[in-house]
Amino acid sequence: MVTLVAGGWAVEAGARSVASFSWRGSSHQRGRDSVSLPCMEVEEEAPLSGYGEPWLVRAVEERARGFLENGRVVFLSGPRFFGKSALLGRLGVSVAPVSLRDPARLLYELGGAELASVGEAVRHAARRGSSERPVVFHVTDGQAMSPFESGEDGARARGEVLGQLLGAFDEPEVRAHVRLVVTSHIPFVELGSEAYWAMRLPECTIGDLSAEETRAFGRLWGVDFAVGELEALRDRVGGHPYLTKLLFAAVAQGHSLERAIATSSDDDGPLAPFFRAAWEWLREPELLRAAKEAVELAQRPTTLATFALAVGGIVRPGSPPVPYGAVADWIRRLR
Repeated sequence: MVTLVAGGWAVEAGARSVASFSWRGSSHQRGRDSVSLPCMEVEEEAPLSGYGEPWLVRAVEERARGFLENGRVVFLSGPRFFGKSALLGRLGVSVAPVSLRDPARLLYELGGAELASVGEAVRHAARRGSSERPVVFHVTDGQAMSPFESGEDGARARGEVLGQLLGAFDEPEVRAHVRLVVTSHIPFVELGSEAYWAMRLPECTIGDLSAEETRAFGRLWGVDFAVGELEALRDRVGGHPYLTKLLFAAVAQGHSLERAIATSSDDDGPLAPFFRAAWEWLREPELLRAAKEAVELAQRPTTLATFALAVGGIVRPGSPPVPYGAVADWIRRLR
């Protein structure tokens, strides 16, 4: 199940450029209440073309569009080159992003150096927009809210900036006239007593779908499950959304489902490119320690494949997110 979190902000802005556009629908029932909705409404249709990545399907685009139409904030998270910009482009968000790493630049891009706070800048932008042509902001580098990215003080400062942005969306005029998209390479970490979560692409964990929904989702990729295959797939990748998507992508490229499952943690398997990318995370000693700590909290799976999958999804409150598959290199050393 792909999860979209609607809360209150998102923008790709840059060089003092602010885009505006009109929606097909009305702008009623606006709100900033955080809601988590299933994004993968399974339909028997081929994945969209034009994205460059087959896993970005229409259901994701339309759910994100619905959030923006209703004045809610879209948090969009996924690894580099996984199609976030392409999706935003289809939604009409084309302004250059403003980085969360530089709050001073962000303030300038939002409304000018004469404004004292991010919240004031958003309110200033709201006065320039309208329900028919809302102002659109895109804030990128949401991963800068991670203590591992910015240090404790830096992460706290960026969390305060995010709080100002979300606070401005409590006001009806802002919700009616401003749209906000926040993008990140990794899920947003927990800061203090509040957690800011991201919609992650590509993501559909079949463990959250019924058996029939899983079969329908498989048919999107040309996969008809044989006896026992569905259970095997759930056991191996049912709770692991990235690998679920990549596994189906491997099948679509000509690999059998049986081989894709069996070789998901091998160096030369269909999913090897994902694992190689995940290994890059292990260059940071803190991430490796966090991964090892996560393993100690879980029951050790019986196979290397399920070991990688189980560790990848564990995130403890107050700790940095463990990237999916990031312990693959460590697993190799355990052989």
